[in-house]
Amino acid sequence: MSPSRRREEKWVVRGFLSACECFSCANKLDHRLKGERVYILCRDPCHYVPLKGEVAPRIEDIEAVKAVP
Repeated sequence: MSPSRRREEKWVVRGFLSACECFSCANKLDHRLKGERVYILCRDPCHYVPLKGEVAPRIEDIEAVKAVP
């Protein structure tokens, strides 16, 4: 990324559930847990980029979907 497009790293505050997505993002650099909040150090806040090799499951392969007629 060119210096003009590079963004500054920033601490983002999330709840437990919303922080789950951050843990599978390539932009996450570090994290801290304080009480009920998760502080995520992100190099490009909320431009989610999945980690390499991460593949979303096919909807047909999920057991709960197969059980519904």
